[in-house]
Amino acid sequence: MSKELERFGRQNRELREELRRRIGSFLGGSDEGLTALRDFLFDELLTHARGEERHLYPVVGPLLCQEGTAMETMTMDHVAIERHIDRYAGLLADHPQDRVAIERTLVALEAIVQLHMDKEEAILLPALGRHPGLDPGRVLRGIQESPVRD
Repeated sequence: MSKELERFGRQNRELREELRRRIGSFLGGSDEGLTALRDFLFDELLTHARGEERHLYPVVGPLLCQEGTAMETMTMDHVAIERHIDRYAGLLADHPQDRVAIERTLVALEAIVQLHMDKEEAILLPALGRHPGLDPGRVLRGIQESPVRD
């Protein structure tokens, strides 16, 4: 992996950890740093996201389509959803009194599920409906007929 890719990955991890730390402090009952959190969100997180949209996505998007891996990000959402459900179940079983951890887990789960479903409704379902020859009903019935647990 190139030094630039390693640095970018490190920057992503640092942003994620800083966001987790700042939000965790607030969820833990501290109102200190809320203005600094707002500034971090605008100055760091949104700036990073806009830079990705301008420079990374136009290059990587076509590569993912060529490789046949464009949908892997949606599958990663499912992995994150399952991980949060497992964490919630574990907390209920082992630490039901830890309301802060349960709340954080549920807030994160809700955010991931909401974003995932927004992507499905805004991107996937319209794409499915635009292609003649595909039967959206058959595809969607398959989802409903899938087993709840494997």
